[in-house]
Parts: sequence; C-alpha cells; structure tokens
Amino acid sequence: MTEFFGLKIPLNPWVVLRAIFLAAIILAYAVNIVIFELVRRIFHRNREEFKSRFYRLVETYLFPLLI
Repeated sequence: MTEFFGLKIPLNPWVVLRAIFLAAIILAYAVNIVIFELVRRIFHRNREEFKSRFYRLVETYLFPLLI
C-alpha cells in the first residue's frame, strides 16, 4: 500500500491501469485544446467558409484520435 495525502491506496495492477488510462485521457484533452487553439490562430485570416468547415472537422476528430 502507498500513502497519498494521508490515504492508503493499494497499488495493484488494476489501480495503476486505471490511473494511466485517466492520465492519458486528461493529457489528450489538454493537447486537443492546445492544437485547436494553434489551428485557430494559424487560420485566423483565411476565408470563413473554409475555416468553419476545418474547425468542425478538427473539433470532431482530433480528441478521439489523441486517445
């Protein structure tokens, strides 16, 4: 058992696997936000039609691909 902030937590493989999975999801979401903001800044001066279509694709498919 390991103690975190006064709580004793068993570190069996299932707990570690869930912690890794949760950390991967949180990291993928953060990367998704960063990439989406970068893309938004890069295409800031382009035509609105292309920009809205591209944003929709990035927003829909980027996060599942990062996971």
